[in-house]
Amino acid sequence: PPTWAAGPYQSPLRDLVVAYKDGDRRDVRAALGAALAPVVLAAARGSAEVVVVPMPTSPAARRRRGDDPLADLLAVATGRLRRAGLDVRIVPALRVVRRVADQSRLDAAARGANLAGAFEATRDLRGLSCVLADDVLTTGATLAEAARAVRRAGGRPAACAVLAATPRRGVSRAVPVEPAPRSATSRPVWSWRDAGPRGAAHRGRGSRTATTSFTVGS
Repeated sequence: PPTWAAGPYQSPLRDLVVAYKDGDRRDVRAALGAALAPVVLAAARGSAEVVVVPMPTSPAARRRRGDDPLADLLAVATGRLRRAGLDVRIVPALRVVRRVADQSRLDAAARGANLAGAFEATRDLRGLSCVLADDVLTTGATLAEAARAVRRAGGRPAACAVLAATPRRGVSRAVPVEPAPRSATSRPVWSWRDAGPRGAAHRGRGSRTATTSFTVGS
């Protein structure tokens, strides 16, 4: 699915995300949740009802951190969108069903193999158009596995929303899209898409601003 991000996984956004998740800086939750709100809005365009499916956290990670950082960010983001009049709800429909290795030291192929078959839906998703949500996009392996699990449960992974996306070879630079309604937020939103064989960014025809999307999985 096309994936939208608040920005590239670089300083200062990267520093905030790392501090929030692993540095016990829960005081930045409101700011990061506010940054995620327009991303969910952009990913959900055209949907009458927005169903946000967060990436599951393992029991070990929850015990280590003492909470679920992504769930807390989504609570802030969707709360802002509901106050702006959007019909949006969080559906924690996925769970981790087997042990997986730490992804941080794995390359793209190894990450895909590590996560293959690791997620399972906990409920029937038939008829639901879902926005898959995560904090950081690195190779897309996590979101691709989530999309597989959602499809298997009958849902449609319409788009993905993340706080930050890691720039990598073969992916176009992030470009701003049209601003979200000011009643929801005035922050810019970014999107990503495969850059093509020569690494050139794709631009929407006839648009004043380039709008791109990075496709995760198939």
